[in-house]
Amino acid sequence: MLSCRPMWTRQNFNYVLPSELIAQAPLAGRRDSRLLVLNSPDSSSAFEDAQFADFLNYLKPGDHLVFNNTKVIPARLMGKRPTGGAAEVFLTESFLTFMLLESILA
Repeated sequence: MLSCRPMWTRQNFNYVLPSELIAQAPLAGRRDSRLLVLNSPDSSSAFEDAQFADFLNYLKPGDHLVFNNTKVIPARLMGKRPTGGAAEVFLTESFLTFMLLESILA
């Protein structure tokens, strides 16, 4: 029987990202931007640091690309979790459009 368990869980993406590594503005040459590559499970290393200019080298026949054209808009909700930790939610334009349509149709 085949297992349907996902190889990755949300816990795999829980990591510390120092603020100095978060880009504050796009690079002048977009091809110079960094690319984090998730290698296959049989690879010697899980991740590889590359440049976006090398993107096409990682594609194989049959691969699928998913494009995300959402934009961050100035809509930020601040809250507090039941555990006392801070919570922050960014609303995207597509989310707000959905909520507007839902309230009109209700």
